[in-house]
Amino acid sequence: MTQPTPIVSPLVALVVNDNEGSRYLMTSWLDRAGFHVVPAGTGAEALARLTDTSIDIAILDVNLPDMSGFEICEAIRSSPATEWIPIVHVSATAIEASDRSEGLIRGADAYLTEPVEPRELLAILASLLRRAHMRQETLRTTTRLRALNAASADVHASSTEPRLFEAVVGGASRIADSSAVLVTATAMWTQEAGPSALPPDAIRAVEQLTEPARAGYTTVSTDDANLVERPHTGVVFSDESGEPAGAILVPAEAGGDSEVLPMLAQLALTTTLSLVNLRALEIEHRIGLVFQQSLLPQQMPETPGLTLAVRYVAASRHTDVGGDFYEAFALDDSRTVVAIGDVVGHSLHAAIIMGKIRHALRAYALDGYDPADVIERVDRMIRKFHRADLTTAICGIADLERHEFAFCNAGHLPFVKVSAGDARLVETHGTLLGIGTARRVTSAIPLGPGDRIVMVTDGLLERRRESLDVGLERLRVGALPNVGETLEMSIDRIVRDIGPGDDPDDDIAIVAFDVAQTR
Repeated sequence: MTQPTPIVSPLVALVVNDNEGSRYLMTSWLDRAGFHVVPAGTGAEALARLTDTSIDIAILDVNLPDMSGFEICEAIRSSPATEWIPIVHVSATAIEASDRSEGLIRGADAYLTEPVEPRELLAILASLLRRAHMRQETLRTTTRLRALNAASADVHASSTEPRLFEAVVGGASRIADSSAVLVTATAMWTQEAGPSALPPDAIRAVEQLTEPARAGYTTVSTDDANLVERPHTGVVFSDESGEPAGAILVPAEAGGDSEVLPMLAQLALTTTLSLVNLRALEIEHRIGLVFQQSLLPQQMPETPGLTLAVRYVAASRHTDVGGDFYEAFALDDSRTVVAIGDVVGHSLHAAIIMGKIRHALRAYALDGYDPADVIERVDRMIRKFHRADLTTAICGIADLERHEFAFCNAGHLPFVKVSAGDARLVETHGTLLGIGTARRVTSAIPLGPGDRIVMVTDGLLERRRESLDVGLERLRVGALPNVGETLEMSIDRIVRDIGPGDDPDDDIAIVAFDVAQTR
């Protein structure tokens, strides 16, 4: 009998049959057709071969000494690594319609009864392999499109350039299923190592790499050893001026796939648009910060016996400015007003309201009202003119003649008092400004030589999925000064050790003061 022409080479076929003669016969057919055959006489041996060998198609005898071909089929289908493998059941005894139905229901792609015609077997294998190839191609395309969509979403959500480039290089690696590289004019990014500065030779290599983009070329390639260890290909993204800002590169063998570079080109376009928007937002953010800082005190009062320090850290995630504020000014040589607060929300409107509240607070305090009366009048102003703008605040007066800190807390976080090497939270507080309530009262705590008061806004302490009490305890402990540490140094340490790091979600304001040991 004439044997069919080999169809595909090389492909690996798993042949499972406990009958040595049948196994040999089928192996010889497949071998002559160009397959590499992996034989197995039992179900356990077949499952072992699936683990240690890359199998393209499986031909399973239904009746085996240790398990049925149906069970092997179900095991293959249950693993993500092998579920795609085409499976053919073969049997000389289980030949009823019910047997064929059960085989197909339990996951087989075809069911043959012996004796099997070689040409029919090879034709079925070729058909199943084509279907499997198409299925794998579709799955790979779908996986890449999902990676592109996810990367695009991550890029659009990035609030800083470093996060944007991390999202790009991660997405490109998933699309190409290979380690991607992103280069800019001064830095290189990889998924494994993150960012690194480029030496002068590499900077020149990037300039040469991106030069074709100025002439309209959509793809670039390089084998410059200053950038890559092996040939890479990729696409260029641009900055707000339309000039090349960098390139997304993948190994040349990965970029040779017909789908990879078009998807990377789409990712590069998303990168360009997001980079342009991000830099525009950064400019707006800087302008907003200048405006916001113009509403805050520009210098601290010089009060004999009192040392003051403040810090303001803007949220990097927001273009809009926030409503956090602090205040400190001297009423006379012995009394200093110290205040802190936070207008709910994060917008230019919140910053404007913050400026109005701060100036009203200053005016009422200068008129001689005690902290509770100051807070009451500010609350009345908010309810009259800004009913939707809820605000927390603490207004206090450090009185060195009376040795006390008199204050009124309107829904703000507790502050910390440090005295004689011990720190405690002062938790007296009332309702927020803008709600309206019963008459507020002024509380007072002793204030002696060497004492410290630290007040903060919630951006310093709040963390997702963490109780605020945990953050307050960190503040209480962190407010204790280290040996030889000035107040300014302490505030810097608190921001560094207790704060959320270089990328805060919310603005942070801190105002603190120390009472001198002697006056």
